[in-house]
Amino acid sequence: QGSDINWAAISVKVSVNNGAPVTCDNSADGTAGCVLVEFGATGDQVWSVGDGVTIKENGVDLCSTACVIEVTITDTSEGKTLDNSDATAE
Repeated sequence: QGSDINWAAISVKVSVNNGAPVTCDNSADGTAGCVLVEFGATGDQVWSVGDGVTIKENGVDLCSTACVIEVTITDTSEGKTLDNSDATAE
């Protein structure tokens, strides 16, 4: 819902078991502990309606047993939290 957001303005942070958040890289070429893999219309530079992301570990074991994962998505150009959710991974 709403207008497209340039990927450069998106920040996705993951916190495991209330630990320090890790900021995921916006491309699979990144070096952070997690990366975002876009699905949907992947030929552009924006996150638009119908697009989504899969959060993947990137050489770091963020959660190897049952854990609570909190994900925060921020529009950094407006300093606005777009979504904050948590789930238990088993």
